[in-house]
Amino acid sequence: MVIHPQNVAHMRPLSPMAPAMSIPRFLPPMTGLDADANVQPRHPADAAAWIWHPWRVTGETAFLRFSIEVFLMETETIRVHVTADQRYIFSVDGVEVGRGPDRGVVERWPVASHELALSAGRHRFEALVWWIADGSLTGLRADASAGGDALRSRPPVAQTTWRGGFLFAGDGAMAPRLNSGQAPWRVDDLTDAVRLVQPVFPVYHDIGPEFQIDGGRWSLVRSGETAVVVAGHVRGNPHGVQRPGWRLAPASLPEQEYTRMNRGRVRAFAGSWKTGQLKETTDAGVNDWSLLLRGEGSVVVPPDSERTLLWDFEDYVCGYVRLIASGAGAQVRVDWAEALHEAISCECVAGGTRKGDRAAIDGKVFCGFGDEFAVGAHEVEFPAFWWRSGRFLQVRLRTGAQSLTIRSLAIISTGYPLGDAARVATNDEALNELAAICERTTRACAHEIWTDCPYYEQMAYVGDSRLAALVNYAVFSDDRLSRRMLELFDDSRRGTGLVAMRVPGTWTQVSVTYALLWVLMVRDFAWWRDDASFVRARLRGVRALNDEIASLAGENGLLGVLPGWSFVDWVPEWTNGCGPGVREGDSCLVNLHWLLALRAQTELEKHFGEPELAALTKRRADRIAAAIVERYWSAGHGLLADTGQQVDFSEHAQALGLSAELPLALSRERWVENWLNAPTLTRATVYFSFYVMEALRAAGRGDELLKRADMWRDLPLRGLLTVPEAPEPTRSDCHGWGAHLRWHFAASVAGVRPAAPGFARIEVRPLLGPLTSIDVVVRHPRGNIECVLRRDGQRLQGRLVLPEGICGELHWNEKTRRLSAGENEIDES
Repeated sequence: MVIHPQNVAHMRPLSPMAPAMSIPRFLPPMTGLDADANVQPRHPADAAAWIWHPWRVTGETAFLRFSIEVFLMETETIRVHVTADQRYIFSVDGVEVGRGPDRGVVERWPVASHELALSAGRHRFEALVWWIADGSLTGLRADASAGGDALRSRPPVAQTTWRGGFLFAGDGAMAPRLNSGQAPWRVDDLTDAVRLVQPVFPVYHDIGPEFQIDGGRWSLVRSGETAVVVAGHVRGNPHGVQRPGWRLAPASLPEQEYTRMNRGRVRAFAGSWKTGQLKETTDAGVNDWSLLLRGEGSVVVPPDSERTLLWDFEDYVCGYVRLIASGAGAQVRVDWAEALHEAISCECVAGGTRKGDRAAIDGKVFCGFGDEFAVGAHEVEFPAFWWRSGRFLQVRLRTGAQSLTIRSLAIISTGYPLGDAARVATNDEALNELAAICERTTRACAHEIWTDCPYYEQMAYVGDSRLAALVNYAVFSDDRLSRRMLELFDDSRRGTGLVAMRVPGTWTQVSVTYALLWVLMVRDFAWWRDDASFVRARLRGVRALNDEIASLAGENGLLGVLPGWSFVDWVPEWTNGCGPGVREGDSCLVNLHWLLALRAQTELEKHFGEPELAALTKRRADRIAAAIVERYWSAGHGLLADTGQQVDFSEHAQALGLSAELPLALSRERWVENWLNAPTLTRATVYFSFYVMEALRAAGRGDELLKRADMWRDLPLRGLLTVPEAPEPTRSDCHGWGAHLRWHFAASVAGVRPAAPGFARIEVRPLLGPLTSIDVVVRHPRGNIECVLRRDGQRLQGRLVLPEGICGELHWNEKTRRLSAGENEIDES
């Protein structure tokens, strides 16, 4: 697409949500060694300097607009590189090109590279850049409901930073005309147009502040200042001295998707700003608003009026608000909510307040968060700094002496471009609906990182990301986001071998259990994808992590009291998601996590690393397994206990133990029967049911495996469009870890899995349980695996299509049949 020049002298200020040009990113060539970042120039953008406003000091919140104009004698294709700290929106001639940088760490700061086709004439490059000070640094980063420091505005907890800065570079002949620090970039200070307010929630919420934007101030024509250098270009240091601060790295992800959302309808409408219990509207006056929300026409609100409307997307949406309006003295507030609450007022809503049927609104209250816009006399398109999410949008309007004209009130949906999902269908329509719910959940949690939940935290936790990555491998072809997460966790090892519980983030969170799951995440990638060099690069971190864990073991070889928060599952009877003995230092569950990580490392070393280390790791794992049996196995119950006192028992211990190859005389079949028939075992909830289903699959219990889907079956009946975080009363209505059921449809029910590293061989072990048919496609590094099966008693018929050059085996009724590349007709009994 060729970008044509506009009359830049009379152009409106940057319009952040103008239609994107869909200009893809590219990966520029890098030179030298990773360890030489900020010692020698490695990235093309190292030739540019970091710039800032001359009057804005380090540590001060700022909203700035950088701009420069260039004139081209002829049509030309140029390459540019852009990044900022903390965030930027980059546009050319008033049209948005990209947003960033992708969430990352200072040690590998992402730089987006774009190839622009520009026609002859004058072109204006602009970047809206902002940096938000952390007002919580003087105390605990806690819920805003805690008061004190927590009430101060702060950036998202997933936002890392070095200091405020903007960097832009051009390649070749465009370098002296565009490189920041060399070219004449100007900067406008828009900070006085934005006020930050920290949302107050009864539960943990940490995705940054609300933005209150003054449209009149925002649209002022400003003279601007000459930008100043705050960090020069990387010159090269012959003595190996590394400059502190940003170390540039190519942005490995594509640009996020941006699409206008036209779904939903107005469900409630009132003539006041103050809200209370909702009632379904029958007012014909909402027709104009409905047209506006669909992008058809505009709405005029008369002077001295108030309006409140509730927009039900009838879907779960992540997006930016695009508001274009005029009318001096008018105020517009837009708030988001995942669900409505059964309460008298929003002030009465607490963490455990019931939400009931998510599709019902009568008698409920709206309690959410969002942004506020002070409208000026002249039309302005308000900036959308960050995306929000939910099912419901509440729009409140209040006019002054002049009428308010809204030309656009739209949602620009956003998310990682995962592409089409692989198909899945069974003879059980309820399960098919659950598959769609899981896919919707996965998409809602896919952004610059695998977010745990898009509404409350927008952070990537190891346990959550492992399950999201597995869904990614089986259902979607693009695996770059999961690769990115593996690297981010690897990069989080600072001071110790432990990866952080969540990444990225200025505030590090420590968890031994989640750190150990990263090793399993590496093993997953090694088997489901085919990239040996990538796996070998992660092996150094795997070794460091397990060596660090070994240093925490006691004289009996088992782990005791551990640093941080060793989360296991949101079991209502447990404290802070930790099982019995976890905090006290006597936990079967924690030690089983370690054992599984050692088993995974053994496999990784065997296929990608050192045979000697594989043997050493196996011996260590076997010793840990024997010590676990000695301390935690209850012969009287035929079960693993949660602690050495052998009083508490859980599904969690049985599930992990069955997957960990414990040296027991008792058969696996008998152990599973003991588990399933034990009446008082602590039951797993949404997240940990993944490991329960894995154990049932390993035991060949397809009947019980599909029973576990009952936890999801009532989601449509409760009006839920995505999988929640936990059983009711749940905080989050959209939590990525619950989408693991979609992976189990492919990998456990259809039974399609890699039988060797790199998915070099395939195994198919169907566990249909009560199902009579399944039709599923599983993504493979070389294409797709098609699995179409139907069962009639013990007879299995259908076809299996394997990618070119890949063979495998079908296991059915204790028989094994070889599968070849291409189509295989199935008729087994």
